[in-house]
Amino acid sequence: MSDILKAMIAEGAPYTLNDWPEFFNSKVKLYHGHFIENFPVHSSEAVEVIRQAGGIPVFAHPARIGEADLKEIELLLPHGLGGIEVYYPFHGSELVERYENYAQKHDLIKTGGTDWHGIELTTWNVEMGDFGIADLKTIS
Repeated sequence: MSDILKAMIAEGAPYTLNDWPEFFNSKVKLYHGHFIENFPVHSSEAVEVIRQAGGIPVFAHPARIGEADLKEIELLLPHGLGGIEVYYPFHGSELVERYENYAQKHDLIKTGGTDWHGIELTTWNVEMGDFGIADLKTIS
């Protein structure tokens, strides 16, 4: 989500990265609890826009939404979902296996990341590269 603030700053919005905590608490947290149901744009629309722009939409850190993870991913497949973030700091071995198998079954790319948004914005003990992909392939 901090990428939204970074993009806004790049477009000239009157913020700095130091404004992230206030921005998060006053804007993003408005959608707490039932984030998916209350967000003003449905995720299927976001997937379609990313595809139209030539991108590959990836479902980031799916376990963060709980037991509805695969149900939500399933809903996005017909809209062009292209991948799942399989490797993530909060995904234990069972979740990694669950998402690897699902990605394989549905021909989705498997991504990984630390959710690291810079020193100012990351509050857990992780460093760039900790949760990467061992077998890198170029996607064209």
